[in-house]
Amino acid sequence: MIEIKVQHGDDLGPVAEILTRLCAGEPQINEPLNRVSVPVFDGISRLSDAVVTLSERAIALDDISLRRPTLDEVFLTLTGDNT
Repeated sequence: MIEIKVQHGDDLGPVAEILTRLCAGEPQINEPLNRVSVPVFDGISRLSDAVVTLSERAIALDDISLRRPTLDEVFLTLTGDNT
């Protein structure tokens, strides 16, 4: 999972669009936390691409990270069940 925390809530949409183009998964937006998360398969490469693209777009970040998905996230990705 790539997680990006933006400084400005207005950047959530553009960040989600960028991650949609770079990654295979569907981005999840958490507006109260100003965070966008997306599942990835080639995490290191996708993270590098995301950093370059976000920098080129001058999007101010509070944090960017690569982490393993939780079991809940794996289940939801495999089943498509959002209940």
